[in-house]
Order: sequence, then C-alpha cells, then structure tokens
Amino acid sequence: MTHRIWGITITIAWLIMLGFLFKRDVIPFWMAQEPPADSIPDGNFQTAIFKEGGGRIGTSFVTTVSLAEMTTVQGMTILDVSGIVPMMNQIRLESTLTYNAEDALDEFKFLLDAQGTSAQIAGERYDKEFACIAQFGAIKRQISLDARLTAYLSDTLRPFTLLKGLEVGQSWRMRILDPIALLQSQDARFDVRLVRVTKREPIKHRGEQVECFRVETEQTVAWADDSGRVLRQEVMMPFLGKWIMLDEPYDDRARQDARRALQEARESDSNALRETAARLLGEAREVLPEPGLLQRRKSRSRAPE
Repeated sequence: MTHRIWGITITIAWLIMLGFLFKRDVIPFWMAQEPPADSIPDGNFQTAIFKEGGGRIGTSFVTTVSLAEMTTVQGMTILDVSGIVPMMNQIRLESTLTYNAEDALDEFKFLLDAQGTSAQIAGERYDKEFACIAQFGAIKRQISLDARLTAYLSDTLRPFTLLKGLEVGQSWRMRILDPIALLQSQDARFDVRLVRVTKREPIKHRGEQVECFRVETEQTVAWADDSGRVLRQEVMMPFLGKWIMLDEPYDDRARQDARRALQEARESDSNALRETAARLLGEAREVLPEPGLLQRRKSRSRAPE
C-alpha cells in the first residue's frame, strides 16, 4: 500500500512538473508573434563589445542601404580574443542580410575567419525554406532552414540592432548563429530562441537615465529605447563568460580602419597558409624518393634473373 501511494505521488509530481514546463516553454513558442519590423532606417550603427570585468575586446558596425525594392544590412565585427578563446587571437565576422519590399528576409551570407580557419554560410529563400551552403575551408555542406523560423536572423556577437514597435508582453522567435562555436566545431547550427519583451526598465546610458524595454531570450538580455535602438546587450557566451555590448556614436574613420585591418589580416593569413603549404611540400619531397628513382627500382625488381 505504501509503495502504491509513493508511486502515485511521484506520478502526480511528474505530471505537475511536465505541465509547468509545457506552459513555460512550449506554449510560448506556439503563441509567438511576428518579429518586430526588420527594416532598419538607412544609416550606420556602431556597438562596442566588452568582456565583463575586463576591457574592450571589439567593435561591431552595421550599415543599412535601401533601394527601390530591397534593403541590405551589412555588418562587420572584429574581436581581439587573445587569452579569451583558446588558440585564437582575432575573430572577424562579416554578414549581409537582404530584405525584399515586404521586409521579408530573402538572402543572407555570413563570412567568418580567424587565424588558420574560415567558414562561410550563404542562404537564399525558396518558398517556405532557405537553401543554404555551408563551407568550412574546402569542405561544403548543404542544409535547409524553415523560413518561418528564420524571419529574424542574427548572431551572438550582436544579437539585436534595432527593435521598432515594442510592447510589453510581445514575443517572437529568432534564429541565431554562434560564430565562435562555428569556428571551433565546424557545425553550421542555427539555434531557434524565443524572445520576450518582459517589462519597462530604466538604464544608465552615456551618463543619462533612459527608460527602455527589457528584451530577454536564452543567454541574452537587451534594452531598447522608445525608438527601438538597442542601447545595451548582455550575452552569456558558453565557457567564455558574460560579454557586454554598448551602442556608441558611429565613427566612420574607425570603420575604415577596421575594414583595412580586416583585409590586411586576411592577406596575412593567406600568405601564412601558402608558406606553410610550401614548407610541408618541401619536407615531403625530402622524405619521399624521386619519381624516376622509384620507377627504376620497380623495373629492377621485375627484371628476370
């Protein structure tokens, strides 16, 4: 009798916990709304990136250009991760998102590299799916993404830029790429996360108190002002701690310097790879016998005695 009561108690507790998880995690995903308007006004945005308890580790730039029937959002992020990410000194990420006249994402491209490694992911919408090609060095893979879950696409180095028309209680789904995990594991995985606007909350920004919307998702909290401009973001990077991203005035010279540094770094990496390949080829030639010598040895071994 005691065992039966104990078993019923455990079952009831399990059902209550399952119901709680269903209500907290599953129902909100089903009830999620459309994301805020993806269109970003033509202009430039700049975000400073810090490691909590440390100094500045990078900068992210965003430029938006609108034409008659499409809008292009170009991003560039450069990080100095020396002593933070094992076996890496610098991470460079470029992204291009193209939206059609209805503000729906049509195409995207991420170009990511660090010393000795690189990755590229490009996708194009075909009806209800994005057909994507992920390339890691010389290796290519084909993947597909549900377009309904890719209406809002971003990366962990700058999850949000502008969130217009926010309301407390609003929620939507976003697909997000972790560039650091991509470089380390070469796994082209886009996580789908539920985003919630939880409340109004004041924060201090550039010496002033600003009333903001608090936006939360897995591993990320962001604060956007009434215009939708995201002033502060805090992202928990797996195994790397908390990174803080702060909106700052756009500096065109800083962007030009960053672009020049990015190109120089890529040329340096390319030269280093060529030198390494030439060195390995030279070492192989020293170890392996000459082709003619190997052929003569084979001929002698086959000659009749």
